[in-house]
Amino acid sequence: MLDTWWLRVHVPVEIKTGSEDEDILKAVSQLGGYLRQVLREQMDRRFALGLVFCDTLLSVWLCDRSGLLGTLRSIDVHKVSPLYLWLLC
Repeated sequence: MLDTWWLRVHVPVEIKTGSEDEDILKAVSQLGGYLRQVLREQMDRRFALGLVFCDTLLSVWLCDRSGLLGTLRSIDVHKVSPLYLWLLC
């Protein structure tokens, strides 16, 4: 059984193969659980960032003690320029 050491996690990433709306919602729900666990284990942490990859779509999520905030539309990583992705970081 794989045991996760949540004190060492910086940015959780959830990767799914489908790009339908329900696949993305399942991935975001799973990522939300990971982000909640990171904030639960790391008491001095104020927020946590997370990424969801569904097929070629990327969405960025920010979780803090008050809730979860994410991108409105997913970013297709094959259609945007690398400079745009660099500016997001």
